[in-house]
Amino acid sequence: MKKKWNNNKPRERVDAMKAIAMMIKTRYAALWMWAILLVACQADKNSASSDQYTCPMHPTVITATQGSCPVCGMDLVRKARAGEEVVITEALTKRLQSPDESVIAEMRTIKPSYGRKPLSVTTNGVVTYDTRLVHTIPARVGGRLEKVYLRYAYQPVRKGQAVADIYSPEMLTAQQEFLFLLKSDGGNESLVQAAKQKLSLLGATTSQIENWATTGVASPRFTVYSPVDGYVIIPESAASAVSQPVTAASTDMGGDMNASTPTPAAMPASARTKELIRVGDYVTRGQTLFTIAGTQSMRLEFSVPTQQLGIIRVGDRMKVQWSAGGEREARVDFVQPFYDEGDVLQKIRTYVKEPSLRIGEFVSARLLTESPEALWVPRNSITELGGAQAVFVKTRGVFKAREVETGIRTNGWIEIRGGLTSSDEIAEEAAFLVDSESFIKTDRSK
Repeated sequence: MKKKWNNNKPRERVDAMKAIAMMIKTRYAALWMWAILLVACQADKNSASSDQYTCPMHPTVITATQGSCPVCGMDLVRKARAGEEVVITEALTKRLQSPDESVIAEMRTIKPSYGRKPLSVTTNGVVTYDTRLVHTIPARVGGRLEKVYLRYAYQPVRKGQAVADIYSPEMLTAQQEFLFLLKSDGGNESLVQAAKQKLSLLGATTSQIENWATTGVASPRFTVYSPVDGYVIIPESAASAVSQPVTAASTDMGGDMNASTPTPAAMPASARTKELIRVGDYVTRGQTLFTIAGTQSMRLEFSVPTQQLGIIRVGDRMKVQWSAGGEREARVDFVQPFYDEGDVLQKIRTYVKEPSLRIGEFVSARLLTESPEALWVPRNSITELGGAQAVFVKTRGVFKAREVETGIRTNGWIEIRGGLTSSDEIAEEAAFLVDSESFIKTDRSK
């Protein structure tokens, strides 16, 4: 009888062996997973321990733990780890530029305009005398001053007013000769006329000669009268001699700028102390007693800043006002082509016939003229940088500060003399682009 084999037993063995192999694989996989997790946790722990935190506003603050900034109190943020760098694109490069050099903003822009602008220049001045109407009262005889009627500068004088009494032996002798001639040979007209002419040449007036002839008495005092109306002045040459000391040596413009200042040399007493004559002074023939400035015309001198040079011309209209409430129109008669020593303002002059004006009185004027052709921008488009000015030029969507050279300022417009062209596009309101916590670095390349 044949023995029958059970075919199910080998199959059970194979399944068992497969189950054992699967169990072994599962255990090895679990072990590998635990190992990987352990390594990852250790790496995360090491990475976390190496993180650093900083303040967005104060990058110098760096700590190993998260907290608050000790300077401003803001929350600290984690610094980027290795591999977390941001790719810098062209668009991002514009935004990463320093705010001192460029600004990204959406605002209205304009272009400089080229043309002329009406100008209204307000300036102050002073009333002085017209040098074309200056007269002198000389002493035609020598002697001693017995009395002086004019005692201070700018004292008003009327024509025919007595200015001084002089004791002069020469004049007294001429009077006595004239009176003797009248008594001894009064009918000799030629000799009498010659005596009168001599007295006239010595400074006697017709009324004085007639008075001596009527009274028959010679006066030891000879009175000098003013021939014109005006004001007593001290000549400019004398004033300049006092204000500008005489030096032992002078240098031209090519001299050594570091050379020591020359020592003032001795000056004559008359140059150091120029003043009006006083009672008791002795005068000589031909010496000037007084200098009188006529009042037929007054000279008004105004000072204008250097920015207005070249725009004010002879013939420009101006409206003059003075303290008494007076006002009148005038024309610019003279523009001084040089500077006085120590003066930084340009002077202009006008001549007016106004009896109410007084020498030394302050006046103001408004000059109406037109600027030369130039490049102009609005006042608000320029920002002040201490002694320089700058505008914000738009280039590829970014505003960059550029230093410019300015000139005339009038009615909200400023002349541009350098740094810009008519094709440049600039911000209309420069003040809105200035960072209050940074300095502006201007672009000097153009």
